[in-house]
Amino acid sequence: MVSNSYPSLEIDETDATIVASLDRPKKLNALDTELASSLHELLGDLNSAPEKGLLLRGNGATTCAGADTSIVANDDVDSSAHSQMIHEIYQRLHRYPRPTVMACKGAIVGAAFQFALASDIAVVGEETTISKAEIEHGIYSEFAVEMTAHEIGRRATRELYLSGDPLAPERALAMGFASAVVPEDTVDSVARSKLHELVEKDTVAYEKIKRKLMFYEDLDTFELYS
Repeated sequence: MVSNSYPSLEIDETDATIVASLDRPKKLNALDTELASSLHELLGDLNSAPEKGLLLRGNGATTCAGADTSIVANDDVDSSAHSQMIHEIYQRLHRYPRPTVMACKGAIVGAAFQFALASDIAVVGEETTISKAEIEHGIYSEFAVEMTAHEIGRRATRELYLSGDPLAPERALAMGFASAVVPEDTVDSVARSKLHELVEKDTVAYEKIKRKLMFYEDLDTFELYS
């Protein structure tokens, strides 16, 4: 059983699954330092005792609108330390040996794009905005670029990162980013159904397949951010 002390996260736990809901709906679940720290801690706790499937979602109409402006425009925030924590969230989610599903509705922007990519399954709403437009703000993450290229290919990554243009859900499905595109009001239910299907699979085989697919397993970046 995980701790219930994850500020800005709502946790719903059953015998086989954990649903972690980003709980800043009035801010479109934008990532501030508190929410990022809670995700970091939760995923650390889960990896220390990996027993249950994980569904990552957002309360309200939007899964996650990216970084909160309180971080972007705040000189008091250590941007280097915050970036490293975000990278560790990607890794902890990606390396979690049990099933992971992300419900993507309304918008998934910036780091939320990477969370979806790090999950085993990304269920995307047909009206969802998908954006990885850091280039418009002069932001660049070598780790995120490498991870994206491994998951969806270099050509698609080049198009996405260099243009900064939003990614249409059907295009996301075609390039392998989205696992399913469904009506917006069914995203959560379909994502839950997918998770319940996956937790029934053989645990040992599931973990071995995931580990084989981890792109950073032999990279220096794995050691740097782990």
